[in-house]
Amino acid sequence: MSPPQARGFTLIELLLVLAMVATLAAVALPRYQNYLQRARWSANLQAMSAAQTALATCLQENAPNACGTWAALGLTPQGDALALLHGRATLLPQASGFELTGNAQTRGCVVDLRLVSDDTGLMQRWQTRLQPSSPAGCNRDSTGVTPATAGP
Repeated sequence: MSPPQARGFTLIELLLVLAMVATLAAVALPRYQNYLQRARWSANLQAMSAAQTALATCLQENAPNACGTWAALGLTPQGDALALLHGRATLLPQASGFELTGNAQTRGCVVDLRLVSDDTGLMQRWQTRLQPSSPAGCNRDSTGVTPATAGP
């Protein structure tokens, strides 16, 4: 009669599988966290579309100094800032746009949303820039927003 065959895995095999899973998790977890943060920033920027439209319309119909309050835009903030799902938005001086400040889920990153003119001064577009004053960990990979360069 032959002895029964051993079943199962050796300790070495289990340790190798555990090491492979740990390596995959070490690579995947930061990418997943960046993905979640980019999605939250996308929600913040999407939530600003009504405010962007209101500001652009106000600036077309009035002087910039007439558009410097939330009331002039027909929006109701909480205090001095408009509440967003993952942060808050404040008006920039001279009604030039908005500053979005993320909450803890978005690492407190700071993003400017500005209305800028083209070279001819006839066309305007929205420019979204990640501010250098943002905390560590705020970059294009984690927010989906291009960092601002030196200058205005």
